Amino acid sequence: MGAPEPDLSENLVAQLLDVAKGIDGQASSAADPIGNATGTPAPAITPLAPAPIDWKAEAREVVDLATEGFFPLYPRLAEVWTDQKLDRFTLRLGAVMEKYNLTLGKLLGKWGPEIMLAAVTVPAVVPTYRVVRDTNRELREKAKQQQAGQELGVTAAAPAAKPSAPSQPESSPKPPTEFTGPKPPPDPLNLAARA
Repeated sequence: MGAPEPDLSENLVAQLLDVAKGIDGQASSAADPIGNATGTPAPAITPLAPAPIDWKAEAREVVDLATEGFFPLYPRLAEVWTDQKLDRFTLRLGAVMEKYNLTLGKLLGKWGPEIMLAAVTVPAVVPTYRVVRDTNRELREKAKQQQAGQELGVTAAAPAAKPSAPSQPESSPKPPTEFTGPKPPPDPLNLAARA
């Protein structure tokens, strides 16, 4: 007995593998045109070692994040946390961050960009509100002054155009000599007056 003949599916698989090897060969030669033209393969690329971490700079970023966030909200903190104290704190924080291999990115986690955006935005909210409030107040006062100036101009121009006798106050129909003020409130003990 002889070896069984491979069936059609095995032949097809073998042909497909040969075609795939040919495609891989073409792709690798296209990826290295210099090596393909010269006949020498390209040297292997070795990955670069990560840059060393500047722990003091990492600590300074954490300190800056905190001071930029809290100092505008609480200005008197600058009296306590002077530049000298912040420099010493940064140095000590850098040593702790190096010991535990913590960077600002690791501290903030996946929400780092959002937290940094909030750190820049939140301290500006209160001063922005104050500027808008003060500007609106100034505009209202300016409008009142202009309106008062226009009314003075109108009232000053009206008597010059038409002199008239003094008129009675518009608030009371009685002459000022007869006006005695509002009626007194009822006596709470006099029950007859209530009815």
